[in-house]
Formats: sequence, structure tokens, C-alpha cells
Amino acid sequence: SAMSSYRDRQHGGFIKLVDGGISDNFGLSTIILSRAILGEPYAPMTERDAVRIRRLIFIVVDASRRPHGEWASQNEGPGGVDLALRAIDAATDIAARYSADSFSRMVSDWQDSVIRFRCALATTEVARLRGSSAKWDCADVKFSVTFLTIDRLEPEFHRTIDSIDTRLTLTAEKIDATIEGARRGTHALQRLREYVQDRGISILP
Repeated sequence: SAMSSYRDRQHGGFIKLVDGGISDNFGLSTIILSRAILGEPYAPMTERDAVRIRRLIFIVVDASRRPHGEWASQNEGPGGVDLALRAIDAATDIAARYSADSFSRMVSDWQDSVIRFRCALATTEVARLRGSSAKWDCADVKFSVTFLTIDRLEPEFHRTIDSIDTRLTLTAEKIDATIEGARRGTHALQRLREYVQDRGISILP
């Protein structure tokens, strides 16, 4: 309904840009809903995908910022506006964390469902969907989730990234720092390294 409303010209033709926190985890919720709606054990993949796949990894980017402010070091309390903003931040963060936790459980259940589907197939079906039933291991499937967050960066670089404001316009230096932080954080992900190693490829330093 939300997506359809954007195409309904009778109710307006404008799309509003808001801070990402308002619509956090759209990517996660889309996959979760697809699995719930389609109802197939391998959804939203196809049967052929489910038979051919061996490894699948999701990298969930945590772009949230920790609460800022120096209230604990000051005698004066926060003003009403600051307090309201922090309450909104906390509520958004909790919802995002619940969504991420649900996604991790969903991926684990998805993996188990795909394995059950594969192992229940007849050899003729495996050959039809896969092209061959040779070297077929129905249980050789591994789905994993890993989280990319600045908390794992070196302290100095962590402080640099954490100080960057959420803005639609940033300086070239801040954009470069953000890209470099993403690169360093991605290369440091242990589960990604395991995935790459398992695939028999080498793309990480």
C-alpha cells in the first residue's frame, strides 16, 4: 500500500526526503515480507536458485550514531527540544535493532527451509533444475549475516567517522573519509573473509 500510494496521482505527486532513521531497515523488511507473503520454502528465490546456491551472505550496514551530548559533565539538564530529539533517536534505534535481530533469525530459518526443500527433491528434479545431479550435496548450504559498524574501526578513524554530521551535502573530505571507513570496515569483517575463502576467491587484502 505504501509503494502504491506513490503512484496514485489523486493523492499527490510528491516524494518527501527525510532522514534515514525514519525508514531504517527498508532493505531488511522487504526480504522478510517477501518470504512471508510468497510462502515458498525458498522464497524470494526461485526453485532453480535454491538448488544451485551454496553460499549467501548479507552485509547489514549499521549507520546509526551513538547519542551525543555532554549532559553527564554539566550541571544543567538538557532542554526540551534536545530531550525530545534524544527520545526519538532512542526509539528509532530500538526499532532498528529489533528489525536486525528478526532478520538474522529469518536468514537462519531460510537456510534450514532451503536445505529441507533441496533434500526432499528427487534426483530427476535436481538434474532438471541444476543441469546435473553430479557432486550434489543437498545440505551444502550456508546463509550468513554480518554487521558493518564503525565501532570496529581503529579508535582514531572511528572518531573521524563518528564526528561526521548527517547531511544531504558533505565536503569532499568527509565523503572520502566515509568511503574509506566503509572499505576498512568491510575488509575487517571475519564472516566476509570466511565467505570469500569458502568461495575459493581472493578479493580482500
